[in-house]
Amino acid sequence: MDLTDKQRARIRQLLRQRNNSEQIAKITRIDKGSVAAYTASVTKEKELRKIREKLLIVEGTSESKEDKSESMLLNELIRILEPITKPRVVNVRGRKPFLDEMEKAEEMFIHISAHGKFRKGKRVCGTRIYFPSGKSVHSNDLKKLWKRRRKSKKPKLILLSACQTGQEDMAKALYEAGCRYFIAPEDNVYWFDAAIFLTVFYTLLLVEYHTPWVSFKKTVFGLKQIFPNLSGKWRFYDKGEKVTYE
Repeated sequence: MDLTDKQRARIRQLLRQRNNSEQIAKITRIDKGSVAAYTASVTKEKELRKIREKLLIVEGTSESKEDKSESMLLNELIRILEPITKPRVVNVRGRKPFLDEMEKAEEMFIHISAHGKFRKGKRVCGTRIYFPSGKSVHSNDLKKLWKRRRKSKKPKLILLSACQTGQEDMAKALYEAGCRYFIAPEDNVYWFDAAIFLTVFYTLLLVEYHTPWVSFKKTVFGLKQIFPNLSGKWRFYDKGEKVTYE
């Protein structure tokens, strides 16, 4: 049964008055199935609003000067998908501004666009995030974030789009700081390859409303069928541990 605009408005009004779908069906005399389906869509819409309001995009590259940046890509993607609200976007040029923005971030999901490098040696070891100023942040620097916050107030997911940053030391550092899920490429990744991955992943996460893990798994398996040679080798970590999918 297709609902009229007047019926939808009435159902929303009754939902605000804390009536359930069965009560609404009795009051409005509308088919129970139609009421249940519409109330479910309203609930999902509210959840999507909460997620979209809690997405922070940290742009840590100078690519915006070339009219090509991930913050531009993600903003446009979400605009096309008709979001209820826009994500918050911040541009950082160096180490201190980055750590300051991360420390005060209140969003559930954080996307970081930057450059990265992993080194394994006797003197130099670990993963670093690099910024346009030439300064960098080591994975150990992130362990100190959000120390005074309750667990519920810490980020749930951080996606770091930077070459070679999908390493165990970075994942464990972020988990120690309080973030459960971490996604990043283990190898070097081309900008356009990252753009394809991010477009599919965020569509599944923000529009299809899948969990971070399901969104990641569907993205990886789907792209393998279409673009088997895509660069990056993206990794998913849960509580600092790598989740295998191959």
